[in-house]
Amino acid sequence: MKMPRETININAPIWKYSGINATIDSTPHSTSIAPCSVATVDRASTSQFQTFQKTWYLNLNHPTENRALSLKFAVLISANGFRRISEITAIYFQKQQEREPLKVALRQRHEIDSFFFSDSEGIRIGECELNENRTFGKIQSKGHSIVWNFGIAPRSRISGTQDRHYELLPSWLKKAGLTKNSVLTTHSDLTFTGTCQINGETLHWDHCPGMQGHQSGPRSAHSWIWGHCNSFIDEQGVIAPLVFEGLSTRTRWLGWIPSPRVTSLYFRYQGKSYLFDSIKNPLKIRSSSPLNEWRFQAEEGELSFRGVLKAQHKDFAGITLEDTNGSLIYCSNTKIAELSIHVYRRGKLEGTFQSSGGAAFEIASRKKNPYIPQLI
Repeated sequence: MKMPRETININAPIWKYSGINATIDSTPHSTSIAPCSVATVDRASTSQFQTFQKTWYLNLNHPTENRALSLKFAVLISANGFRRISEITAIYFQKQQEREPLKVALRQRHEIDSFFFSDSEGIRIGECELNENRTFGKIQSKGHSIVWNFGIAPRSRISGTQDRHYELLPSWLKKAGLTKNSVLTTHSDLTFTGTCQINGETLHWDHCPGMQGHQSGPRSAHSWIWGHCNSFIDEQGVIAPLVFEGLSTRTRWLGWIPSPRVTSLYFRYQGKSYLFDSIKNPLKIRSSSPLNEWRFQAEEGELSFRGVLKAQHKDFAGITLEDTNGSLIYCSNTKIAELSIHVYRRGKLEGTFQSSGGAAFEIASRKKNPYIPQLI
């Protein structure tokens, strides 16, 4: 069914399009929204030549079979107005014993008129759709195909903890007029149930962990490192309700000046949420990224979080992204990375958490990594 196109104000509040019965709590970083909403459809009218790029993304991992799927719905209007596109990207990852990981990366591009949105039905690009409790679609390219159909639900219904809605770019950057970009996690802890077909092979997913996010702005960031995981086990091998997300980025101040690196780290631990950034908490957060590894540390009172996120070159899929000024960004992307997090309380180790092949890891740069082939 063809959904009506809607003109949407780029300055509209993000919760306006967050789904049925969305609510906003005035407490910082404690915004609640309708389950699995397609929040932040606060885009400019596609009938105007206003420069913007926006991406709605979903990631999910199978906790026992070392496979993962990444889905992205994107819209871009270039600075000169000549590029007006919507597109879907799907990337499938599968670890294989004693062999290179299987990676299937497909992108399907459409004119901007193929992008539709409505409050009741969500986002649609071509045959692909995302709404507050479901996503489905099909991409075919160069003899390959990815088809998916998933129900989406908050994991909080299972774990009993509240899923949080938070912004990874510090709010003061916008207030100071230094950036117009946004990196918003609408749901950090979801479950996906359904099927996908990779080149005709049907795979089943049952309450598999995942997340949903959104990024937007008149231009993409200059470069970034991003990671997420909600698929951990503790020292006893028991599933642990820990959530991690981090972003270390160079944005563009005043629209064109590459900024110093700004790092934000989010943890949900023992039912409480902790959000750090390297400008507000310069003495409480550390971050370094040698090669295909990201080491980070954050402290809050008596708690200290220390983590290492890493992957091998063979685990990454190289994806080329287009910016609104026509420049290119080269993104090394994997959803089967390794992540270990150690939690200390008053200097004493309280918990060790591992994710073996269940973490998302992206490294984006204006230069190609010669060791990672571009699949798209």
